[in-house]
Order: sequence, then C-alpha cells, then structure tokens
Amino acid sequence: MWPPGLAVLRYAEGMDESPEVTPPADAWHTPVEETLARYLDTLEAGAERDAIEAALRAALRAEPIARGCPSLAMITPLDLLGLRAHLEMHGTGDVEAALDALEAFLSWARAAGAHTLSADIVAFALRPPEV
Repeated sequence: MWPPGLAVLRYAEGMDESPEVTPPADAWHTPVEETLARYLDTLEAGAERDAIEAALRAALRAEPIARGCPSLAMITPLDLLGLRAHLEMHGTGDVEAALDALEAFLSWARAAGAHTLSADIVAFALRPPEV
C-alpha cells in the first residue's frame, strides 16, 4: 500500500501528463517493487501489459539498479546509463521496448513523487547516442 496521502495517478485519455503532485516525505522510502505494482495497476490487463511488466521487472533486476536502489528516489542518472549499457550488452529481449517501458514508468513515478529525475535526464540516460 502507498504511504498515506501519496497520490496514485491513473492516466486516462486527455488527462494532463504532468499534474501537480505533492507527495509526503516518506514517499521517497517506498520500495521499487511497490511503486512498480502501483504503476502496473494503472495499465489495462492484456498481452501488452504483460510484456511491459516483464520488461520492467527484467530492467529493475539488472545489476546497475538491483545492487543498491531500494527506492526510485535513490536511482541516479549514472545508474540509468549503466542500466542502458547492461541491457544493450546482456538484454535477451527487445532492448528498445524495455527502455521505452522504463522511461514511461519513470515518468509516471516522477509525477507520483517517487523520484525527482527530470524527464530530460531520464530520456538522455536511456536513449543511445545518435550516430
């Protein structure tokens, strides 16, 4: 369960994608797994949701994140760069789809108050350089 007072956002068609959310201070201590479960609750059931869940769980189990980030608030841009590199070298599925799913999850989590990384930083860290 979310800490008391934490806004859980359900994105609906036409809903503003960056609503003002003021989470309580203890939202920073919400475990990654709990934040992920709440995010998955916002998605419609089906094959696409299952694929997103599998990609996110695999990404969040990867060494750069799993080694010491019990909450999303502790994830740094360097962790995301390391995760991207790890997935590109060791990923077993569609790496681009996994990075897209992670970017969407982190966007939702930022709006819910689980971390403060900007959308630009997340996008930069998760996108390979253009050649």
